[in-house]
Parts: sequence; C-alpha cells; structure tokens
Amino acid sequence: MPNSQIRSHSIDLSNVHSLTCGKCASSSPEDKVECLDHCATLPTIEYSYEASRVEYTPDIEDEIVTINVSGLRFQTKESTLRRFPDTLLGSPIKRRRFWNARNEEYFLDRHRSSFEAILNIYQTNGHVVRPEPIPIEFFLKELKFYQFGDDIMDRFWANEGYEKPQVQKMPENPFQRRLWELMEYPDSSLVARILAFISVLSII
Repeated sequence: MPNSQIRSHSIDLSNVHSLTCGKCASSSPEDKVECLDHCATLPTIEYSYEASRVEYTPDIEDEIVTINVSGLRFQTKESTLRRFPDTLLGSPIKRRRFWNARNEEYFLDRHRSSFEAILNIYQTNGHVVRPEPIPIEFFLKELKFYQFGDDIMDRFWANEGYEKPQVQKMPENPFQRRLWELMEYPDSSLVARILAFISVLSII
C-alpha cells in the first residue's frame, strides 16, 4: 500500500478521562479545575494503522474482452480467444490496431451476422457453422480476414459438403520428382508439354 494510506492518530487520555471522571463531569467549577490539572499530566499515546484493502486482481486469462462489430457489442473471455493464438482476435499483438481507447473496446467494421459464427468458432474450439442467409464466398472472406488457418478452412469446407482433394506426395529424389512432373504435369515446363503432345499423337 502507498504511504498515503497509512494514517497516524493520537489519543489524549485526558479527554478519555474526562468522560468517566466524576469531577470533570461535575457541574462544580472548582472540581473541574482540579480534575483538569490532573488530566493534563496524563500521557498522549501515538498509534498508527494501515488502511488495508483486499483487492482481487483477475488473471489475464479471465479478463473480459469487448468487441464492437459495426455497432453491435460482443463480450468473451481472453482465454476463449487464445484458443486460436495465430488468428486476428487470438493474438493481442494483431488485434491491438483495432483498439478504441476511448470506449475501451475493439472496433471492427465488419459484418455483424457473420461475427456471431466467427465467435462461435472460438467458443466451441473449432466448430464452424455458416449462417444460412450468408453466401459461402462472403463468409469465406470473413474467415480469411480473421486469419483462421488451414485446419479451420478444411472444417468449413467439410461442413459445407465439399471434400478437399488430397495432394499427391511428390518424390523426394530430385530426378524422380523431375520425371514425375514431366509425365503428370504438362504445364510444368516446355519439355513436359512436348511429351504430352507426343503422347496424344501416339494415342490418335
């Protein structure tokens, strides 16, 4: 506690004595003078106390974060957003450019209905549900704006009924990789195109 919170007080025992002494309380002026002379000899005790106050300092994970999306305020815990630390809202560094110090909130000029689904991803730890009135391409832009990774994107497409095609693993050997590209990817080089043209002629 700061020093300003420490207060010092004095107790004058003569005043305390005057409350209980019969002579001090007497209506006789002679008795009061005699008793006050006695009270004046009593010592003055100095004492001090520290005004203590119990304060609860919440952990940063328990802090409430207010996010204003085009005039509509949403609130959630810091720990909820940090479930995806690489996203725009999950990273305090990334989202600080949207901080509004005057209102003590983050302000985003984005689509409000989409944000309910965005916040739901954090709250459900990755469950992606696109609101039906929102077009796919529109919601996809919002996912990219909030910087969700490939895992969330894959869940989004899976929830929409699209299965992402598997990427074929290329050979690690440079010669085999080059031969693979010549045979399977005609657009990879001019030589690959010539081989593809010769192959088509042979089939004809």
